[in-house]
Amino acid sequence: MKSEIPGGEWPLALSTGLLTDVPLHDVLDAVKRAGFSSIEIAASISHFDYHDSNAVSQVRKKLEGLGMKVNSFHAPYKDADLTLLEEGERRKAVGEVLTAAEALSALGGRFLVLHGGSEEQAVPGEEMGARLEQAGKSLLEIHERCGQLGLTVAVEDMLGHLVGGKLEQVMWLVARLPEKGTGICLDTGHSFLTGKLMERASAFGPRLLMAHIHDNNGVYDDHLPPGDGKLPWYALFQTFAEHRFRGPLVLELTGQGATPARLETAARGAAFIRQLTYYRATTTVPPADNGGH
Repeated sequence: MKSEIPGGEWPLALSTGLLTDVPLHDVLDAVKRAGFSSIEIAASISHFDYHDSNAVSQVRKKLEGLGMKVNSFHAPYKDADLTLLEEGERRKAVGEVLTAAEALSALGGRFLVLHGGSEEQAVPGEEMGARLEQAGKSLLEIHERCGQLGLTVAVEDMLGHLVGGKLEQVMWLVARLPEKGTGICLDTGHSFLTGKLMERASAFGPRLLMAHIHDNNGVYDDHLPPGDGKLPWYALFQTFAEHRFRGPLVLELTGQGATPARLETAARGAAFIRQLTYYRATTTVPPADNGGH
């Protein structure tokens, strides 16, 4: 299976989270010129109003004209907390995620990436179990509709201090979902910050569907290009290969400056991954320039 950018073994896509201050429709030409023909759409109404059927139709036509595709849609989470205890609010959050799912289906995409937990950092310990139960209920409801739409639900592993961020919590949530049409999106930065990147990559095993790829220095969730931080990339790809993971990799970066500069950063991250996977495929010795890790 080759990359969307030739040279790698894993399909490679770019998250438009790098460009949420620019309308999605208007930036697709530049994304394609930067070498990406597959994208993950970031949920931002100002970037892409997935509630608007006309906006969805326009983006679909633009993608078709450029020969691009949507790999995935990162569902909303800041205003769509699937763990809320108040049922009316929880259902409202589920409805918002399902609106994103409808847009993904209309665009011909496959993976709906979800935060199975909460962004809140101060959830009382005695509330944790109830929150996870709500998350499980929400994920089942979303999976049912996604199954009807032909979509696959990918539950993202979150930062360890958040609800749903511990390895056992991720596994608990996914174990309650049918194996068909569901799985896990490994976030390399989140997992590295927990100190359990390799453990998570191995534990997810056959439930691992895709990965968010970015780097950091072990302190903050920086979303740096691969190779700019301290992640052990060569070892990670060895683990992927050992567990026969061949799912898509989504570069999920932050950036500063004008659009061309941000896309240049993304292209550099993609080049690092291409070189790394090429060497992994052809030799057992890591390349000399592998980010120093």
